[in-house]
Amino acid sequence: MYYGCDAGNGTIATLPVSFPNNFYFALANDGADGCHTVTVLPHTLSTAKIWGKVGDIHIDSFLQIIAIGR
Repeated sequence: MYYGCDAGNGTIATLPVSFPNNFYFALANDGADGCHTVTVLPHTLSTAKIWGKVGDIHIDSFLQIIAIGR
């Protein structure tokens, strides 16, 4: 679980394991009942960028991530 706290800029979350070859995609959900929409994108082989939103407003919230790579 990661704290998304940089609003529209997104937060860089370091994954516990770095993928050696490819980071394909990641899934996220709100882990603290604070946002309605979450977005997560691969950033590097060991980091993801995360955002949380309620409607059109970026908010700070805890987000859970599942990362897929090889």
